Amino acid sequence: MALRGSSGADRPRVLLSLFLVRCALADGRTGTLKEELLLMSNPTDQKSTQEEPRWLDSPENVRKVIRWFYGLCVLIILADLIFSLGWHKHAALAEESSLHAIETLPAFYGIYGFLACVGLVYVSKVMRGWRGKNILMRSENYWEK
Repeated sequence: MALRGSSGADRPRVLLSLFLVRCALADGRTGTLKEELLLMSNPTDQKSTQEEPRWLDSPENVRKVIRWFYGLCVLIILADLIFSLGWHKHAALAEESSLHAIETLPAFYGIYGFLACVGLVYVSKVMRGWRGKNILMRSENYWEK
């Protein structure tokens, strides 16, 4: 059954409206079908059925969460700086290793993790396709062949 003039998202609402009008007419309500449909499609009635906005739907609250996140990052970096400069940091590599001095720098593992994630993204982009050739990806109509 196709309802002309309505999108797929409107179909359940239209069918519900028709069902409710039919029930109202069966109950013996007075009024024409047109009046019942206008009464049901009143925009003021639709506001009560809409979902209330959630806490993170407000851009102001999203900005607050992002500020708290940045503040937490700054606190963690400050704690790492204080700990690295004030006390001896136990490194995983031996002191004879050339990487020992780099490993004991403040925020080394945070920077290392960030660079590893960025490298992972670029390697995955190269694996998808190199110079116009698909390496791991299939053509768009692969399953239709």
